[in-house]
Amino acid sequence: TSKGTALDLLREQYGADAVFFAGDDVTDETAFTRLRPGDVGIKVGEGETAAGHRVADPAELARVLDLLVAGRVDR
Repeated sequence: TSKGTALDLLREQYGADAVFFAGDDVTDETAFTRLRPGDVGIKVGEGETAAGHRVADPAELARVLDLLVAGRVDR
């Protein structure tokens, strides 16, 4: 089992049409490779990645999440 397999199963189980996945470890790469167009993958920290986006640290990820919440609330 991998995080990529878990992501696929959760997407199917919940009928998700988009996925947001953030991670900071090499084990997160399997999930990043399973993301589809319209999904968002964010690598936290340094290192090679298949994620489409990167932030420097957990505090920066928290700011991204705050912006996403603010965008949803304003709808």
